[in-house]
Amino acid sequence: MFLSKSLKNCVQILFIFFVGVIAALFLLEIGLRLWSFTYQKSRRVPVHQGVDMHIEKPYIILCLGNSYTVGVGAPLNKSYPSQLQQLLNNRIKGRGILVINKGVVAQNTAELLIDLKLIILEYHPDLVILQSGQANQFNNLKYTNYLRRKEKSLSFWNAINYFCLEFFHESRVYKLIRIFNYDKKLRVASVGSSYQQNEKYLNAVAFIDTLLDRVAFSYTDQLKIQEAHKIFKDGILKEPGNPQNYAEIAFIYGIQGDYGKSFYWHNMALNVARASHSRDWIIGESRWIRNIKKCSRLYVFNPIFKHLDNSICNYIFSDLKRPDKDFLLVPLEDIEIIQWIEFDLKEIIGILEDRHIKLIIQDYPVFDNVNVVLSNIANEFHLPFVNNYKIFQAKLQKVCL
Repeated sequence: MFLSKSLKNCVQILFIFFVGVIAALFLLEIGLRLWSFTYQKSRRVPVHQGVDMHIEKPYIILCLGNSYTVGVGAPLNKSYPSQLQQLLNNRIKGRGILVINKGVVAQNTAELLIDLKLIILEYHPDLVILQSGQANQFNNLKYTNYLRRKEKSLSFWNAINYFCLEFFHESRVYKLIRIFNYDKKLRVASVGSSYQQNEKYLNAVAFIDTLLDRVAFSYTDQLKIQEAHKIFKDGILKEPGNPQNYAEIAFIYGIQGDYGKSFYWHNMALNVARASHSRDWIIGESRWIRNIKKCSRLYVFNPIFKHLDNSICNYIFSDLKRPDKDFLLVPLEDIEIIQWIEFDLKEIIGILEDRHIKLIIQDYPVFDNVNVVLSNIANEFHLPFVNNYKIFQAKLQKVCL
């Protein structure tokens, strides 16, 4: 009698604890979603800025994309859609042209596809300027939509699997766990490294990270770049087995457009990572080297890439065959992301063609695999293409000279 009563109490306590945890996670999920909604709303640009709304039917240009379109890091009136609006207002008189910024921070192609038809119904655009795909590399939300459309008929187990994937990818709490997990890996990687905890070193890393996202300002502070370069060179002398020092120098050369030296230092980081069996660094550096290969002309005349391709493939087909214990946090492989982006972009083009809406595709100002996909899609469908990467590099080289 006593045992059964104790067991009943234990079950009740466990049940209350379980319900409490579920309730806490539910409230956290709601809180994160509200914060996300508030942030997105704060980034919206007024639609009718500088336009004569007395004109009966203005020519509507709709700008779609992620943070580059939103203009993260710049004042609201300095995003590219805002500047395009101002430029057109000054140059074209007598006809109303309305540029609408519908960029969403971290939006991938699948999320854009979901919203596209409603956006078209709301604004009835004459022209769409599209810059999308980069966020697919870190945002897997709605990836399962692509899998469903691609496979058309799903088996029972695949349907269950996709449901579970979608549930986790939709969860803001899950995304928060991923961020904490990534941060933990970075902290673990730097444990025992007193040099990496140095304030100057951390500031230099933060500075280079900022330049990676804001290429247009890369040459505004050459002294800071030189100082960061020296800090990482000193880091190599003090910690020759730490791949981060080599990678940071590679980033500096990449930002400056010197892909030969960037490749050299990324390759050094890769070799150091191999020697220390650092799986995350090997994957990361392999991807950066692939980006350099695909988005520069070095591979046309540099025979070392053949050896590099073989070494990357050997690593992928050996070490990556092992099941990852943290399976929910495994990112998609490059080839999967590229296929996903291509598939979604073709659907977006189809929707716009059916409605006789003109389309311009543009790539990103930083070197990235996605730029190759965007260029290929534009060529395949004979669409106007704005090569932002080439434009930005040319301007930066002029500033540097």
